[in-house]
Amino acid sequence: MNNSVGKSIELNFGFLPVGNYEAETWADTKNSDKEPKELKKSIVLIKSPGTNKVTMAKDGGFVAVIKRKN
Repeated sequence: MNNSVGKSIELNFGFLPVGNYEAETWADTKNSDKEPKELKKSIVLIKSPGTNKVTMAKDGGFVAVIKRKN
């Protein structure tokens, strides 16, 4: 969950074993501060080690379910 100030952060996936992963994500949109139920669901490919930028609306948040790709 985010606080009352919108922000972008860089997520570091170095905590995962080296490899390729798929993340199912639910993220804020640029309208989420006015329409809090507006979310974007995506499938994102990530590598470890690696990073991914996430933008959160004020009072918003971000969720990811990460699974290893074979």
